[in-house]
Amino acid sequence: MISVAEAIQIVRQQTTTLAPEHVSIEHALGRVLAEDIVADTDLPPFNRAQMDGYAVRAEDVKEAPARLRIAGESAAGKGWHHQLEEGQAVRIMTGAPVPAGADSVQQVELTTELKDGTIVELLESVETGKSIVPRGAEIKAGEVVLRSGTTINAAMMAVLAAFGYARVAVSRKPRMAVLATGSELVAVDQKPGQDQIRDSNNYSISAYAELAGAIDERMPLTGDETSLLKGQLSEAAKRNDLIVT
Repeated sequence: MISVAEAIQIVRQQTTTLAPEHVSIEHALGRVLAEDIVADTDLPPFNRAQMDGYAVRAEDVKEAPARLRIAGESAAGKGWHHQLEEGQAVRIMTGAPVPAGADSVQQVELTTELKDGTIVELLESVETGKSIVPRGAEIKAGEVVLRSGTTINAAMMAVLAAFGYARVAVSRKPRMAVLATGSELVAVDQKPGQDQIRDSNNYSISAYAELAGAIDERMPLTGDETSLLKGQLSEAAKRNDLIVT
C-alpha cells in the first residue's frame, strides 16, 4: 500500500488544467481564478479624508486656536475641486477627496463655526497628513491584487468589483463521477438483507466533491459484475473529467 502523500502526488501528476470560462461577478464566489486580477486605478483614487471635519493647511493652524475662512465643502461623491489658499478651510466629509493645497484634516469635534458658517475656529493644531489616506496608499494602478489559482471568497468579491471585473475568467468546474462497487451494497432507501449494507460512501464522496467545487454524478450501483462495471465506467468517462470508484 502506498502512502497518502504518494497517492496525492500521483493524482497531481495525472491531473490536467481545465479550460477557463468567463462568468459574471454574481457567479464568481467559490470559483478558482484563471487570470490575475490587476488594479486599473489607484486605491484610494484620490487623497481621502478619514473623518468629518475641515481640510486645512497645517501651517495655518500651527498656533491654535486659529480662525480660517470657509471656502467650500467636499462631500463623498462631490468634491471641492479648487486650490485651497492660505487662510482657508474646506468642510469635508469622511471618504471625500481632500482638495489640492490642503495637507491635513482636523476633526469636526475640535472646531467651532462662527459668523453664520463663514469662519471656522480650530481649537487645536494639526500635523501634516493627519486624517488623510494618500492616493494609492492601499493599491497602485497596475498592481496584481489577486493571483490566478486563487479561490474567490466573499472578501475578494469586493476586490473584483472595485477594479471593474464585471466578468472574470475562472477554471471550469470539474465534472466527477462516483461509482460505488460491491455486491453487498444496496440503495439508501432499501432495507439491507443478510450480508448487505447500505451504500454510504457514495454520498460522502459526492458531498466532498461539491464542497471542493466539482459537479458530481453518482452512478448506479452495479455490484461486482465485470461487464456492468465496464459499461458504467465507459458511460461515466463520456461526460466527466474524473471518476472515483
